[in-house]
Amino acid sequence: MELKEFREVYDSMVLPEKSDKKILNRIIQENFNGKKGNIMDKKGKTTVSKAWRIAAASLAAVLVAGAGVYAATQIWDNNVADEFNVADKPEKMKEMSEKGFSQYMKDVDKVKGDNNNVLSVTDKDITVDVVQTLADRHCIYVYFEAEFGDKYTPVTEGQTEVSDTGIAYPEVKFDTGDVLVSWSGGIAKIINNHKIAYEYYFETADLSQSLDDIEFEMNISKFTVDRVKCDPKPEVLAEGTWNFKWDLSHGTEKRIYTIDKKVNIQGFDFKLKTLEISPLSYYIVAEADGWNEKDLKGYKKLNAEDGINVVITGLELNDSVFKGFGGMGMMGTGESLEPVTLTEFTQFDEILDLEQLKGIVFPEGQEVSLEDCSYSVAE
Repeated sequence: MELKEFREVYDSMVLPEKSDKKILNRIIQENFNGKKGNIMDKKGKTTVSKAWRIAAASLAAVLVAGAGVYAATQIWDNNVADEFNVADKPEKMKEMSEKGFSQYMKDVDKVKGDNNNVLSVTDKDITVDVVQTLADRHCIYVYFEAEFGDKYTPVTEGQTEVSDTGIAYPEVKFDTGDVLVSWSGGIAKIINNHKIAYEYYFETADLSQSLDDIEFEMNISKFTVDRVKCDPKPEVLAEGTWNFKWDLSHGTEKRIYTIDKKVNIQGFDFKLKTLEISPLSYYIVAEADGWNEKDLKGYKKLNAEDGINVVITGLELNDSVFKGFGGMGMMGTGESLEPVTLTEFTQFDEILDLEQLKGIVFPEGQEVSLEDCSYSVAE
């Protein structure tokens, strides 16, 4: 088989980019500096070159072992998988989809939701596709793409990096019904000069609420481009109607750890009480521990001025430290200044493998082990 034929087979396969060129590079490197086909061994017998044996074995391995990768990429966007560090973990992608955390919506036939709202809308020669969501009961990640017609210049010529200027930005509104959410987001990636990906993160503003059985709505009314930094009147690229509504899928599985261990935060002793954690986020509860009047007075002053910042270095895993989140949150007391119960919610930007979770890492070498803590699994 000619190298170009192997390349045609390779190119026809759906693979994450990270498992990409290794096969072809190996074929080329081992191809005896360009020699190919049959060669003679020492006994004068014709034999197949080493390169093509490697090629055949490599392709066979991909077609068999890589079948899981191919299947998983059908329910995950490659860019999202890469961003959340699961591009080379087909079983994790499959698990997240089967448990409802991941919802892949883009398809050649333009997927329709149960409510028959098409998740691809074209208006003013701009096509917006809702591609994927990741969600648990308290947080949502939404990834969508916009493809602009030839008459538009959505990206400043020569620009390849995402920045605050020179890229088309959607004016978008979201509706989650009675569930209050706070959100942020923007441009994720410049795919090419006429195609841009966007991502938005949401979390429930009130952790007593959850995203169970909500219908998610996203409405875009225009795209603008700020060609000059902080331009008070950015250029309106196009005004139109790109409206979407779908039943949001989310995972419900989480672990609830009973911790009851001390940790010092900015000079104050707290006792970590519980940790509720899913592959996408955690919610932690702490209580003031052994405070006297001086502690209370110092806390009230600090909290009134700057608040208490909870810096978490990461989550300890079996063989690494998980740093899939910003690392700093605010523990608030609500309306009361009495430091009875403090809480923090953090949404990850990677997928956490709960099976490897061992502990929580704080600054100055403080570690809170979870290995001897009991936990229950909630669904």
